[in-house]
Amino acid sequence: MSDRAEIVGNPFEKIRSIKKIDIKKHYKINKSEFLITYVGKNTAQKRFTFFLNLAEKISSQNCNIIFFIIGGKSQLAQQSRNKRIIFIDLIDEISNFLAQSDLVICPAKNEGFGRVIIEAMISKTLVLASKSGAHTELVQENYNGFLAELDSVNSFKKKIKEIVNLKKNERNKIIHNAYTFAQKKFSMSDYLRKFKKIYY
Repeated sequence: MSDRAEIVGNPFEKIRSIKKIDIKKHYKINKSEFLITYVGKNTAQKRFTFFLNLAEKISSQNCNIIFFIIGGKSQLAQQSRNKRIIFIDLIDEISNFLAQSDLVICPAKNEGFGRVIIEAMISKTLVLASKSGAHTELVQENYNGFLAELDSVNSFKKKIKEIVNLKKNERNKIIHNAYTFAQKKFSMSDYLRKFKKIYY
């Protein structure tokens, strides 16, 4: 029975993101700014508070990074007066933000899958995730993304600095590897092929 086992992942259509708005222009951000995006509600698993703390610390030391937090304006968000952290309610066209970001960070704990990671890869945006749950199955360090220690702000800060300083050819190679991985493992065609193999 085991030799017939087949793992069928969630399928993803190729994102045909039309840039409805120019993010930097819309939010009056300098073109040279490095954009980091987080997507997730304020829950213990998604670790919204951890990311907000990380963003606060980095933005106080680095004036060239802007953080987008997509997932609802909680009380914590309303209390923050940091102009380098922009809070956005959950939106339908998240791919528009992912595609225009320089980096997507996923600090969640014990995530079952990690849909945002795959969406970012398909959007050709670099990914930094926590070493936890399914993240370690999706992200290979320095190949198709980056991993940081789950509860370490310093580990995330170190990785962000490393990513910001990547040479263009290094960045493009990792983006290419991530896009190829996501298309191969989670495309609709691959899903249908595996589905037919199981049932036909």
